Amino acid sequence: MCAAIKLPELSQSANMKETFRLWRTRFDDYCIIKEYRDVEKNGADHYIVAKRPLELASFRSALSNEVLNTVQYNIAPPISEADKSKPWVWIEGLARHFEGEDTVVIISFCGGGNVVDACGS
Repeated sequence: MCAAIKLPELSQSANMKETFRLWRTRFDDYCIIKEYRDVEKNGADHYIVAKRPLELASFRSALSNEVLNTVQYNIAPPISEADKSKPWVWIEGLARHFEGEDTVVIISFCGGGNVVDACGS
């Protein structure tokens, strides 16, 4: 039986890059403790096929409503049907989004207060 551990929640913040980085570390740990991943293997091979649905459910459950909306409207559309069952595809999509490779988050934060200056407006 695996240990009880709290599922980390990813919520919107002023510094999403850092918030996502910390959340991802805790989520990876959560998945290892829950035995969704084989720590003896590397890359995509460490995602246990039979437990992918559990990890995807945990992934969605770990997202605040705002972040889940981001996933549904920005991350999900370009994911192929063949890749929708692969947890790492969703996590990497979210990483690209929050680490600055996708400008949607930056645009959503621009528009008020000091953030406008940081966004170049």
